[in-house]
Amino acid sequence: MKKIYLSLVSLIGAVGIQAQTVTSVHFPSPGDNYTYFLTDTNGIYPGASGANQVWNFEDLNVDTVLQTDSYLAPIVTTPPVTGHTTVLGDIQNGYTFFKNTANDFTLMGNSDSGNVNVTVFTDPIRTITFPFSFNSTQTDNFSFNITVQGFPVSVSGTVNTVADGSGNLLLPQGAFNNVIRVKTTIASNITVPLVFNGTQNQTIYEWYDGINKFPL
Repeated sequence: MKKIYLSLVSLIGAVGIQAQTVTSVHFPSPGDNYTYFLTDTNGIYPGASGANQVWNFEDLNVDTVLQTDSYLAPIVTTPPVTGHTTVLGDIQNGYTFFKNTANDFTLMGNSDSGNVNVTVFTDPIRTITFPFSFNSTQTDNFSFNITVQGFPVSVSGTVNTVADGSGNLLLPQGAFNNVIRVKTTIASNITVPLVFNGTQNQTIYEWYDGINKFPL
């Protein structure tokens, strides 16, 4: 897990209630501010899959500095990233372009600082389809080309998303009841001609309660 996102809720209730369903309203739109705390999850086991789980992370060492991701209205780029509905970032650090519709949430491309070099994904990364509830699955292929320090880099792969668990989530700031866990596995093939050819695998766990926007 790269980040754990925290907020205040009521005390824990009974396990085993019908888990929530994730829709487009739980994903970013222009004007949203996503606030969270960073925490070191090195060596932390993400817990079991299945129904009626209790994921206990009450002892996590959470940073005290609040982080904020701000999502913006669509912007014009050259080349254009067509079809995006919201943007994360700023002119100093670059942007990431997303499409959030009633059907799915998709990563469309990104840019570097100053919005100088824009990468339009030739096959965008559709990370999740809606509605998404316990035992839902989603698989999508993706590809894009970028330039890193003057070298052309080709990236392609597959993203697999599954709501593999339901139950209660315990965090240092409180307890979240009736949640689903969404597990996203990304397998990427990275090629730099005559220089490098390898793979990269990443697994992301996120918890949703259907009440708070964004992962918990």
